[in-house]
Amino acid sequence: MSVQALSWAFKQQIICDPVLRFVLICLADNADHEGYVFPDYPTLVNSTGLNEAVILKAITELIDLVLLTSHSNGMLFFIALKEPILY
Repeated sequence: MSVQALSWAFKQQIICDPVLRFVLICLADNADHEGYVFPDYPTLVNSTGLNEAVILKAITELIDLVLLTSHSNGMLFFIALKEPILY
């Protein structure tokens, strides 16, 4: 868990949809110290109580809002929070 990532997520006032906010907070809760998240959909489903399709749609919308960026390196998929995590 990254406290800095969680703090950043809670401050994102651009998000009005509670589902988007909750998914962002859950992603931030699983971020590493650099703000990267390797989403495991079963874990996110368990954490949020939402189904995988809703989570995927929320992640897509968060990317569209430029709060997340997605990367693919072969079979590796991860999400980066858009603000650097500084210590």
